[in-house]
Amino acid sequence: MSKIDYDDDDDDSDTSSFSSYNDQFEDEPRFKYQRIGGELSNCLKRDKMSKLINTNKLLILGTFSGRVYIFDHSGAQITSVHYHAKKINDMSLDSTQDMLATASEDGQIIICNIYTGEKVNHTYLKPMYSVALSATYKEEAIFSCGGLQKQLVVNTPFWFSTKDTIIHGGEGPIYAISWCGPFIAWANDLGVKVYDYQKKERVTFIGRNQTIPASLYKCTLCWKNEKTLIIGWANSVKIGLVKQRPHPKTLQPQTYIQIIAMFDTDFIIAGIAPYDEDNLICLAYLLATDDDDDDDDDESGSSSNDDDDEQQQQEA
Repeated sequence: MSKIDYDDDDDDSDTSSFSSYNDQFEDEPRFKYQRIGGELSNCLKRDKMSKLINTNKLLILGTFSGRVYIFDHSGAQITSVHYHAKKINDMSLDSTQDMLATASEDGQIIICNIYTGEKVNHTYLKPMYSVALSATYKEEAIFSCGGLQKQLVVNTPFWFSTKDTIIHGGEGPIYAISWCGPFIAWANDLGVKVYDYQKKERVTFIGRNQTIPASLYKCTLCWKNEKTLIIGWANSVKIGLVKQRPHPKTLQPQTYIQIIAMFDTDFIIAGIAPYDEDNLICLAYLLATDDDDDDDDDESGSSSNDDDDEQQQQEA
């Protein structure tokens, strides 16, 4: 868990006086851990999880085989469906948490009611990496999606069918989408962009670390609220605040996002979310360090020496 610190004060006084205290008394754990039992563990032995959504009542798993499993928090399986032929890359719920959208490598966006099973298919020509339902999808049936087709699309009802409106394209695959209130944020090869769907105007562009290939590590986007966007990409975290220009210039949008905090981590960010007012919680992927490699070399070296000694004793 990372704390957001806006204070640049480097005062290190009295640090040593607290070191012995910290050695004796550790902070009380913030979380209580309990292994989930039931059928969940057996499910993960048969299939690999590619996406997870946790609600107040349910755990929703998307898998490499294209299945969706729904469990309660005790691990008891409620239902499962197999709508996709390939891996599920992303999932999204509306505000009612009744409607579930899945995006898959098979080019399908499937939206279903998790309680009634009623579903709608949307077929695209290339793998879909991301999907986001509008909060009011159950009433308006609007969603956004993107993927290897390299276009951010908003799908809306049209007569007796639906239509796709291309919001943006031409800057690489759409790796992630997050929709909160009027704002749609998405990530492509160049960075993160934000669009105001109500005003039908682009809000801002936030560049990324160009030294790391965009496709190597998945970008994670999360809205804390309608005013605060959290971005986790590789080992970098950025936090943006939605603001209004009092006197925008010609062709300049009134709304923009100001980066109010940014920092690097010593791990790869696989997931990120707000924990409280001052902290973020991250799902971390730890990379191997040089020390780990040295330890492995020492172990392999010692084992080979033991084998040599044993062989010499046998020859003698």
